[in-house]
Amino acid sequence: MPSATPQITPFDITDSATQPLIEPMLVLSTGHLPENEGSSNLHDSLPNRILDDKLGGLIRDKSFMINTLVTEHSDKLRHFPVAYSILSRARRGGIVWVMFDADGDFMDGLPTYDW
Repeated sequence: MPSATPQITPFDITDSATQPLIEPMLVLSTGHLPENEGSSNLHDSLPNRILDDKLGGLIRDKSFMINTLVTEHSDKLRHFPVAYSILSRARRGGIVWVMFDADGDFMDGLPTYDW
């Protein structure tokens, strides 16, 4: 006798007792960062510092994300002024995570770099 296919019910995000934590994320092109800040191929770049300094983020092959709370510890971002500026602006706008992705979109009003 075949077993019944389990039914998957969606989250009810209107029920505060069972609401999962939902945090806003902004996805941007890595082209908004200069190569020395955004390239995972460079030892002192931000993606590598996420791992080395435990900055609260995650790196992948063509992208990385970082929690905007890191802006409260600006000393850890002193070598990344462009990233700091973007992360600070995102935090002020209520964004919790910023993902820089090689395939991400460009946003008007932010600097762009070709590398």
